[in-house]
Parts: sequence; structure tokens; C-alpha cells
Amino acid sequence: MQAIDGARTMRDRTLWIYEDHGQDRTHKVTAHFLQLGFKAFYADGARLQQITCLGQLDKIKADFSQGYNFIALQADGPWGALPRLS
Repeated sequence: MQAIDGARTMRDRTLWIYEDHGQDRTHKVTAHFLQLGFKAFYADGARLQQITCLGQLDKIKADFSQGYNFIALQADGPWGALPRLS
């Protein structure tokens, strides 16, 4: 989260790829992105599932010993125009 907050000048123009670990039941990284107005997506292989509420992560992050891959972006930023992400 320090990297997200520290990248203020580039944050909204960046495609963020990050891992949210199954042990983190508060989903703090994804929660932080959503609070900042980002769109977040769970990257499950070739499929992307948009995360609209943290309750979805309770089901996705079922294995406490694994990390789960996510993408975050600003919808009005340069990455928001990608067809599969908008």
C-alpha cells in the first residue's frame, strides 16, 4: 500500500498487477484500491472478474495458503479503454 500511496503522480495512469493473499481476510490491498476509486479485477487464468465489493473476495480467496492475482486501474485512465477491462 505504501507503493500505491507513494506513486501519486503516476497512480491513476498505471495498470496495477498485484497479489492479495488468502490469509488476509480484510482484503486490505483491494479495499484500498476500491476506496481510491479504482476498478479491481480478479485474474483467474484468461478470465477477469470485476470486484465490486469485498464480499466477493471471501469466496475467491478460499485457500488461506495461496496468493491470488488481481489487476487495478482507473476507468478514466489509459488502461480503462481496454475492451475486456471496461
